Amino acid sequence: MNACKSQPEYPRARCRVAYVVAAVALGAWVVPVAGAAEASAAVRDAWRREIPAAIPPASADATSGSSEAGSWSVSCEELDGAGSAEAILVVLPAGRAATVHCIGEREGGKIERTNLELRGGPVVRVSVAFPSYRDGGRLAHANGGRGGQALLYWNGEKWETLWSVAKIRDRESRWFELDDLDDDGVAELLTYYRRDLDVFTNEDELSGAGGSDAALTSGMIDVESVLKLEGGKWKKSRDLLKSLR
Repeated sequence: MNACKSQPEYPRARCRVAYVVAAVALGAWVVPVAGAAEASAAVRDAWRREIPAAIPPASADATSGSSEAGSWSVSCEELDGAGSAEAILVVLPAGRAATVHCIGEREGGKIERTNLELRGGPVVRVSVAFPSYRDGGRLAHANGGRGGQALLYWNGEKWETLWSVAKIRDRESRWFELDDLDDDGVAELLTYYRRDLDVFTNEDELSGAGGSDAALTSGMIDVESVLKLEGGKWKKSRDLLKSLR
């Protein structure tokens, strides 16, 4: 089961490959999501309070809005299978960095909020996806490109950041994948790191003719960590990580 990945697939092991330089785009595997109507009235009220007055909602049922002062959009999904949907609100004030607000409702009606800080620099665009790790269970992925990424878990009581990426240096990539390594019906979270280095080699070695140097890229892909959900908490698994190396 390959439930979700935030980058094109790579071998699940530390490996070294040589190839002509190519760009790897940041992205998220997107799954169908719930509508805003599936969020409770308390959650809807909470996200509307976070929208700056200068960027008003277009209507009571609006999931996005814009004005000269900026724009906002909200994405909703039932993350813990408990009934009501949680909400991720992205606000893009004109001339300022984006803010991301995560809003959920605990049993009993208390609203839990967290403001997600993407630490990679000014964020001008954020995409939101909800990758599935088990039946009835999803995570929330906020992707600000070079401005940073974060993957969050809502356990029904609070928000937890499982993985985040701040500023990435040129020719580096970081991404995650959800995969059920132990076939128990619940996907593990695998995080990856890649760095590219120029390698110069003689064309004779590549084609058997010529004699000039050719510039290739040597890419090192490393599985950084494996997190497994146990007892409602995501914990690092050294055994599963070791099995991939």
